[in-house]
Amino acid sequence: MYLPTRIILTSGYGVSDTELNSFDNALINAGINDFNLVKVSSIAPKNALFVDSEFLKTIDKGSILYCVMSRYTTDKEEEISSAICLLKTEDIGLITEYSGACTESDAKRKVLKMAETMCEKRGLTKKEVYFTSVGFKAKKMYSTVISACLLV
Repeated sequence: MYLPTRIILTSGYGVSDTELNSFDNALINAGINDFNLVKVSSIAPKNALFVDSEFLKTIDKGSILYCVMSRYTTDKEEEISSAICLLKTEDIGLITEYSGACTESDAKRKVLKMAETMCEKRGLTKKEVYFTSVGFKAKKMYSTVISACLLV
């Protein structure tokens, strides 16, 4: 069993002539390009500490990192956004993610509403709320936005 002790929130965007390179550029922009990311569901341990993304420099490149990630890619000219909300309770952290063709503020509203619903369904009390988000005006090339909550 592995219990993460640190949480890092980050977001980024990327543009390229291919979908893959657009995603890779978003990972570079978010500072998480040199890791193997494993998507997990939506629960953070209650005692995990927030650390700055500078902490990533202490982790060996190629390491496997667990994360909750939202991602959206388009090749249309449109506003795109990605957001993650971490709602901390007395017992756990609830992580929600959303991405799509919308404003950054719309994406943040959606993830907050989902996190509050998860909290209510569990009968928990909201203590603190944290966000990471990014909005981007997509070009005619491939454009990608990502947000990630890393559980390290």
